[in-house]
Amino acid sequence: MSNGYQYFIQAYGKSTWDASDSNPIAVGAVEKGEPVARAELDQGPYASRWQRATPLGREYLAAMAAIGDTCTSAQVANHMGRSVSDLSSIRLSLIELGLIYSPERGQIAFTVPGMDEFIRHAMLAETQSYDGRG
Repeated sequence: MSNGYQYFIQAYGKSTWDASDSNPIAVGAVEKGEPVARAELDQGPYASRWQRATPLGREYLAAMAAIGDTCTSAQVANHMGRSVSDLSSIRLSLIELGLIYSPERGQIAFTVPGMDEFIRHAMLAETQSYDGRG
């Protein structure tokens, strides 16, 4: 849920507090507050980061999300059907924007926990039709 990220802890704590009608707070309040916190995070830190990226940057981030939270530049390039050198400038751009970082040589990861999950469900929502015909 929060993965220790301070803002996320606050969002989950607030939504749980708001959903609670007892002290101590019951598990039901946590369960009721979770979707509220998730929606706040989706519209806040996740969406704002996603919108900062260019279309190619979003494609790069989506490839990362499809692979997993931490991956290599080679895996992303392979997933996109491009060479690592073709994508080096977009990788650098995403690092400079603070969207990804390199936890160790050759690896890249999202700077915010859960960003890969957000991208996967955001991409799914973009491809679904609203009339149920897929």
